[in-house]
Amino acid sequence: MKRVEPLAIDAFDILRTTDRTLGEVIESIIGVPPSLEVIGQWRLEPPHPAWVAPPLSRRSVVLERCTGYRNGPEPLSQNLAYVDLSRVEPDIALRLESGELHLGQLFLRKDIEKFGFEFGTDADDAGLVAKLRARVAGAIADLHPFVWRRYYAAIEGLVTFIVIETLPCASWWRLLGHENGQQRAPSRLV
Repeated sequence: MKRVEPLAIDAFDILRTTDRTLGEVIESIIGVPPSLEVIGQWRLEPPHPAWVAPPLSRRSVVLERCTGYRNGPEPLSQNLAYVDLSRVEPDIALRLESGELHLGQLFLRKDIEKFGFEFGTDADDAGLVAKLRARVAGAIADLHPFVWRRYYAAIEGLVTFIVIETLPCASWWRLLGHENGQQRAPSRLV
């Protein structure tokens, strides 16, 4: 496997790279495109939780997607995304729901702006941990400890997506060559 760029020190370094999609960053580190697994998706009818609407519309259907990147059997990420279906073109909504298109592909468009990045660990946000456990129960192995980032993405200035991406530390310790597949426990970003 050829490495395309210098190794990241830890999983937080991967998440801190915000000018590319997570899939692109992972590929640059492991040398091959990761496979994307759609674990599940659900249409959420209003009313939505306060952390979803706003910024997404209070009255529209929101698509919740649970996905993960893998390299063979190795889990590389676990992701949740919320898409305001009233704020994307109908053909884009259909392609997302059918699995023909995923957000990493969509986010290559120049008119989509990502912003409002927040970072943390599984110890920082009990609500996020509970939501991930509820959505992926039995779908994949335990990913603790993990690091995460949460951000918004907008089309023409209108927030259309909320994205939460998590990286399992143990997988990245192994991939980044840390002794015995371990490193210091992830610390909160400053």
